[in-house]
Amino acid sequence: MTHSHILSNEDAKNFMFAGKSTVTFLSKNGNRFTYKVNKLKEEYKTDPNGDDLFFVSVMNGPDNERNYSYMGTVFAKKNGEKVFKLTRKSKVTKEAMSLKAFVYVMHNLYRNTLNGVQIFHEGRCGRCGRKLTVPASILNGIGPECIKHIR
Repeated sequence: MTHSHILSNEDAKNFMFAGKSTVTFLSKNGNRFTYKVNKLKEEYKTDPNGDDLFFVSVMNGPDNERNYSYMGTVFAKKNGEKVFKLTRKSKVTKEAMSLKAFVYVMHNLYRNTLNGVQIFHEGRCGRCGRKLTVPASILNGIGPECIKHIR
C-alpha cells in the first residue's frame, strides 16, 4: 500500500467516521479489507434524534477507486455508540468476512480493546477527501482545517 499510513487507535476513531474516509484493516494473520465510510449529508438527515448516519462499502475488485459494494449503515449515536446494520440493499451477507472484520474493529476500537489489527489511511483527509500534505495531518489522517470540525 503506497502512500498509506498506520493510524493509532485514537486517530482511527476520528478518521473512520470523519465523513469521507477510505480505511484498510490488516489483521495479524494477513487478512486485508478496504472500506469507504461516507457520512450522510446534513441536508438529507431525517433522524429525529439527530444521530449521524454513515454508508459503508467494501472493496471487492482490483480498481481501488470504483470496485466497492455497499455493505450497510452505521448509526453514530450522540452518546458515542456506533451501531452497524445490514439493509435491504446490502450486497454482503452477515457471514461475509469483510462484514465481520468491520464490525469487530468498530466495536473493539471504541471499547479500547482492539489488538492484532493495523488500521491504515490512504493519504487523503478522512473528512473532505483532499490529499494530505501537512506532516501532522499525514499522521492522524485529518487535514488541518478539517480537524477543527471533528468532535
